[in-house]
Order: sequence, then structure tokens, then C-alpha cells
Amino acid sequence: MKNLRPITTFLFFMFGIFFAWGQVSYIQTDTLYIELPVINQGSVKNARECYVDYGHKKVRYSPNELKGYGLGNGADYVSKTIQLGDSYKKVFLEALESGDYSLYYYPGKDGKRFFVAYGDTLIPELLKKTYRKQLKEWSYIDCSELKDDINLVKYNKRSLKKFINKYNTKDLSPFPFPKVGLMIGNEMQKLNPIYDVLIASGLFRYNYESSFLVGAFIDYPILLSDFSAHLELYYSNHSYSYSKITESEDLLLNVTTSDLKAPLLFRYTLPFRKFRPFVNIGGIYAYNFNPSGFFNYFTTDGFKVRRSEISSKHHFGYSVGGGLEYKLNYKNSLFLDFRYSELYGSSPGNEINYSLMQLSLGFNFR
Repeated sequence: MKNLRPITTFLFFMFGIFFAWGQVSYIQTDTLYIELPVINQGSVKNARECYVDYGHKKVRYSPNELKGYGLGNGADYVSKTIQLGDSYKKVFLEALESGDYSLYYYPGKDGKRFFVAYGDTLIPELLKKTYRKQLKEWSYIDCSELKDDINLVKYNKRSLKKFINKYNTKDLSPFPFPKVGLMIGNEMQKLNPIYDVLIASGLFRYNYESSFLVGAFIDYPILLSDFSAHLELYYSNHSYSYSKITESEDLLLNVTTSDLKAPLLFRYTLPFRKFRPFVNIGGIYAYNFNPSGFFNYFTTDGFKVRRSEISSKHHFGYSVGGGLEYKLNYKNSLFLDFRYSELYGSSPGNEINYSLMQLSLGFNFR
């Protein structure tokens, strides 16, 4: 059953988005749940009052009159009494997460405010200066494994909602957060000539040439899920020299590439605690700082070809691959990544495309 978890996570992720935006608006009293066209007035006004459009007129409901209400965009509000300054007031709190512990949001005049409730009882407000300490005070009791995750929780809706959900479900998978790091590795690149003379000659067997690569990466989680946008920027240099002399033909080909490559990938990482396999797919751009290349082709019957600047400055293509993330601690990881890419020149006169295989080792320092 554990093997099905990544698939079910993805399905719930997609269907959750669909149904959240397909919710029917409603109001709820102590005894009734009624589907009605509730008007979305913006987060600040939604916290003060609820307006229902009955067609011929609009009716206002206060937090004292309703137990809660919901909007068509998926937002739910509940009536709760909170402390505002030196007094207590009943307001509509936006319900961000429900379970053993529930998370609520209130857009006050002095900024965003968050509240956690155990059952129907509100725990003291989560304050921006002390919210991590407050989360630790009660979450250590029966789920101390999540203590490190609290250090990654930000004071915003999405991050706090993610943590409360993980706590309610006792989900011990790593907490998603943006990663920035460095990478080194080896790149194997091969020429793919597209010029008719080179192809027709059939004189060369093009091999992969090895080069050292060094660069940096950013891995940014999408909606705090196991999906992420992965951007790299790395440098590599390759040189090729081929020559062939026969009784009837004489051919020489030299190509040099000094590339800054920028893959932008869509990554899915399996939600395991320590060893985390991942897959990548996306696009790649390469800029050649100093493209140099030429070929000469002569035959005994007088046919001659001389071409220079046969390689483009700009190449675009695709990348696919996968790898393994090994978590050293809650924040730092090592990444082993294998990838295959195809690059296609975009400049006029380009005669060379490339295939490349990359094996890299990365480390995120934040």
C-alpha cells in the first residue's frame, strides 16, 4: 500500500484543487445548512459580515447570527470570539485547516493573525514573534518527530496550513521549502551535425566528449507539495576535432563550445523521510560564449567546401532524467542527478546540434 502513496497523493492534489474551486456557497445556523449565493466582499469584510444575494435584495448576517458560511471559491468561515486589543469580539475566521487541531485566519487592521483550535477551544493566538515556540509547546506532546519541521514553517497561510495538516495526519515526510545549492559533475556531449555534406560524407563516428561542470541550483516547491520547479545554471566546455583523409576525400572538422546552460525542470520527489528518489522533465537553454567551428572538405575531382561559424550561440532543447536526494538533516541534502538532453541551435547558419548526458552531485546550503 505504501507504494501507492505517491499516486494517491497526486490524485488528491489535483482533485482537491478542482473541488475547492467547485464548492457551492452556503450559510450555516445552529440547526440549518442552506445553499445560498453568498457574496465575496474580500477577506477584510468577509471577516466582519456575511452578505447573501436573494435576488430582489441583499441581506446582511453578523457573526452573532450565523455559525459559519462558505464561498463558491472554496473558502469557509466560522464564527468565533477572539481578543482584539483589550476587548473580545465575535468575528468570522477563515478556516484554513480542520482536524484534531484547526487553523484559522483573521485579516486584522494591524496585519494577518492566526489562531489554532483544539476541538472547539481556541488556543492563544499565534504571534509572529513567537509562533514557532508556540507550535512546539503543544506539538511535542504526541508528535515530536515534526519538531524540526517547525523551523521551516513561515508565518503565512500556506505554510502554517501545511504544518497543521502534517500534524493532524502524522505525516512524517520532509517539510517542503525552497532550496539553494551548488553542484559539480561530469557532462558527456556529442555532436549531431545537420549539414548535408557532413551527413553525406559518413566519414566520422561522433563520440561523447567528457567535460567538468560546475554551477548552482534553486529548487522551489509548488504550493508546498512534493512537486517543485527546479532551475540550474552551470558552465561546461567541450572541444571536438575530427579529421579523415582517404584517396578521394580530405575532411577536417573542429568545434568548440563554452556553454552556460540553464535547465528549467518540473520535478516530483517521492515523499520519503531519508532517501528520496525524484524525476525531472523540462526545457534547457545553452548560451555559447565563444562559438568557434569550421570544416574543410575536398575531393580529388575538384569539389571543395569551406565553412566557418557553424555552431549557434543559442541552443534550446529538452531534458529528462531522475536521481536521488539523501537528507543529511531537516534542512540540508545531497543530490545525485542523472539527465539526458537534446539541444538544437537557433541561429541562422547553425549546422551542429548536440546530445548530452549529465551526472552531477549537488548540495543545498539553505
